[in-house]
Amino acid sequence: TITPELKAVLDQYLPHSLHYVVILAGDLPPSSAFRKYAEQHEHIGAVGCYEPNNAEKLEFIRSYLVANSLRASSELVTWIAVHLPNDFASLTNELDKLALYYNHVPAEIEANVARTLLGNNTEGEASKLILAIGEARIGRLCKGWEHLERSGINAVTFIRYLMRHWLRMWQIVNAVKSGATQQEAFSALKPPVFFAEKPAIVSQLLKLDTTKAAHILEKLYQAEAECKRSYTNTNLIILELLRQLHLIVTAVRNKH
Repeated sequence: TITPELKAVLDQYLPHSLHYVVILAGDLPPSSAFRKYAEQHEHIGAVGCYEPNNAEKLEFIRSYLVANSLRASSELVTWIAVHLPNDFASLTNELDKLALYYNHVPAEIEANVARTLLGNNTEGEASKLILAIGEARIGRLCKGWEHLERSGINAVTFIRYLMRHWLRMWQIVNAVKSGATQQEAFSALKPPVFFAEKPAIVSQLLKLDTTKAAHILEKLYQAEAECKRSYTNTNLIILELLRQLHLIVTAVRNKH
């Protein structure tokens, strides 16, 4: 929406200004009051910016690799698409790191090189921490979160990473419960599980059932709501969440 106060300022300022005013907005549907105002205003240009869909992003990455004589497995290309930005300019900047690393000569991209070079690696570090739940001691998990927090990741973003991981875990155990093999359940996941992460995921899946997986997801939703209500205590909320997840996963294992 757009407030009457902002409308008044823009209506008074724009017709006589020698400067440009740039307003960045999120997803604005056709019914949006702000979008309608911008499209109808004599002195405002409304520029639509649309993120590429997954197929376009994959095709862009493959084309870049071919143009730079680089090769990568389909699995690695998918991983790159999932973990890199959705705008082509930022995506090109990231892929340039690979071309520079391989000195612009034909090469097969190694998975560990891609994971090290691409992005700010915050999500990669978060993924390592999530996969360590149930394996590492709780003290290590807490230190891992403190490192992520210092790197700039906020509590809600980290919880979203946890949700994505445990939703996939629930999908696997639910598929197995419905009669699929574990391998079939893994193969059905989109995007696919990165091969280097699969052993840790299999370890977490050990005797995990749909009830426990749903219980974990419920705790994650509760933790996100708590973080949004209490920004000053988010660190304590995450530490307590990690403790609870650790206890749930280890209890499931010890029970069996």
